[in-house]
Amino acid sequence: MTVLPDTTAQSASAQTSADASGASANSAAAPAQQKDAMETGGSAPAPRKKFVSHGYRVHNEITYRVIDWLLNSTVGVAATYVAARTEAGQKYFQKPVSKLFEKVLSPILKDPKSLAEGAKWGTAFTSIMAGGFAIIPLVMVMENKERKKKIIRWFDEKIYGKDTVENDPKFKQSYQKIDEEPKKGFWTGMTARLIAIAPLITVASLPATNKPLMKYLYNPIGNLSKRLAAKIGITPGKMLVEGAMEHPGGDPKLPKQFQSNWDFLHQTIGFDFGLTIFYAILHETAYKALAAVRAKKHASSGEEAGAQQAPAAQNSTASLPSEENRRTPENGGSWIEKTGAARPRPQKSESYVAGIDKSRVAAGEQPAIGP
Repeated sequence: MTVLPDTTAQSASAQTSADASGASANSAAAPAQQKDAMETGGSAPAPRKKFVSHGYRVHNEITYRVIDWLLNSTVGVAATYVAARTEAGQKYFQKPVSKLFEKVLSPILKDPKSLAEGAKWGTAFTSIMAGGFAIIPLVMVMENKERKKKIIRWFDEKIYGKDTVENDPKFKQSYQKIDEEPKKGFWTGMTARLIAIAPLITVASLPATNKPLMKYLYNPIGNLSKRLAAKIGITPGKMLVEGAMEHPGGDPKLPKQFQSNWDFLHQTIGFDFGLTIFYAILHETAYKALAAVRAKKHASSGEEAGAQQAPAAQNSTASLPSEENRRTPENGGSWIEKTGAARPRPQKSESYVAGIDKSRVAAGEQPAIGP
């Protein structure tokens, strides 16, 4: 008998070698194709941009511009005015906090007038902070994932139409991605707030940096708020004749002049609204960045714990003794593992259970049902 060679195996092997050669050729040709494309002016296809609906953008602006800036500034202006221009505010807030700032700034500001002016503006910023703390719970409410999805979907349905939102899969995917966003908790928000406040309270407490801010930021906004108040019919009343002596323009070198409460209010509006827009941007950036870092850290720690638990589970399974390494009551022995490993729960034999049932019946008890 003549044995024919196995051509099927040879052809399969040849085909595999050809496929491998083709793959190597393609991988080797890929850089060359990219180089040719660059030399001829071609470009690789641009990646698809992440879909962000208008509802998502509106929600973000409401959270960090309307609440974290406008509402924050309004509450801060009220707190600053009460602290600086009321008797109770000066007694319980303005004077104690000013003394604290004088101690902190004394190594930097040697001139007594500059020190007093820096402490005054540092205290003003602190009163803005105290008023703004009331805003953090509102930001957290807006960042709650379930509530956030409902608000965004409501805006999307108004903007794009309900049918479009329900039938277009990209909206469903965008809402699912909200669940994947890092959690923004209370302490994350507080930490982000302190990070955002630190540079702003520094520039406000130093006359060298606060003076140009007053000229180019606080006063223009304050003058605008005065004109708006006059247009809508708000009059100063007694606030125009009541006030305090202040250095004009925040310059400690100039002699103090009378500043009415009305002028102080609008200067504070310029001070608060002018700085808080930068605060809102810094706070949003720090809040989201910290939440992402903590989520990543939590995920990595979870992966490490899982990796440590896996070998432990394998070891516990491997340590169980085999059948030949233990004796049972059937062969007259006790539950002793020669290996000294963890002892499994013994399984009772039928003869063993039957013996117990006979003894119970003899004693007048009901026999046990089941094993």
